[in-house]
Amino acid sequence: MGTEETTVLVRQPSSVNSANASIDVERYGSQVSYSSPESNSSDSNTQVKPYLQTKLPRELCVCIMAFFFGIYSPSNFWRPLLGMRMRPIPYQILKSGDVVLDLELNNPFVENVTIGSNFLKQTSITLPLLLLIIITQISPRSAVKYFDTHSAVCVLLLSIGLCEFTTQMVKMYVGRLRPNFYQLCGFNSDTLECTANEHTIMESRSSFPSGHSSLSTAGMGVLVWFFLGRVGIGLGPLRSKDAKKRQSVNRNVATVLSLTPLAWSTFVACSRLVDCWHHPSDIIAGVCLGLFFPLVMYHMWYPTIVSSQAGVPLSSLAAAKIQNADKDFA
Repeated sequence: MGTEETTVLVRQPSSVNSANASIDVERYGSQVSYSSPESNSSDSNTQVKPYLQTKLPRELCVCIMAFFFGIYSPSNFWRPLLGMRMRPIPYQILKSGDVVLDLELNNPFVENVTIGSNFLKQTSITLPLLLLIIITQISPRSAVKYFDTHSAVCVLLLSIGLCEFTTQMVKMYVGRLRPNFYQLCGFNSDTLECTANEHTIMESRSSFPSGHSSLSTAGMGVLVWFFLGRVGIGLGPLRSKDAKKRQSVNRNVATVLSLTPLAWSTFVACSRLVDCWHHPSDIIAGVCLGLFFPLVMYHMWYPTIVSSQAGVPLSSLAAAKIQNADKDFA
């Protein structure tokens, strides 16, 4: 990527030392030079380094590693190391010798579920990732495109990685039996034991929280926060009454449209209840996890959505000295 330049017009107070009037050049790739009050020049230039010459690629590598660690480490490392809570199989033997099972765990096993795992990953990870990259490249909110793309990708990767890691670790610790436990694990009423393979038995004990619900909500939640940040909720109204009315209507419509990705995650969550793979509380817990991590991760890279600079990456604001320009140099 070639070197790009932006211009920021600010005023430097006499108390500010020009040697300290620069930001983290290594990380954000920019050096801001300010004109002194005595000079007649009103131009200030920001020399922006190419992306690979900043610390942002290292930050992106950390996000990528956190993503893969969160996705794969629970089942491939932590579960073999720590094991899984093995709750006793609930049943009751009558005097007649008949075995009574828990009806809540005796729902039919639906093999062809509504939303399969592969389709879930495509819609919750691949689709949001492509949308974020395309939107930030076509319509960036920063003068330097890579700030916006970098921030959006990091938010998605960390949200998904941390959400998946938490979901899988809680599954291991709780070990709640699924609604279709008996049929899924191949429970034999004669031996009173499960006859399925080890992987399927572990799967039958991984009901809480819902992984489908948490993953779909996390992926769609990142899109919701990203779109809401671009709506401009915190921007001031226009002076013209007609313009103000049109602006209000447009913002309301845009805000509602920004929430539409949650319709897909809601459908995914409901499908797990219909397919008898989760209890209602499993789904609620999964949705809460999926909402929490995008909320936290978004605000690590972007201002709050009610800010006047919502949607602009914090790295871009820091690099251009925009965020505190009015407060520090007015």
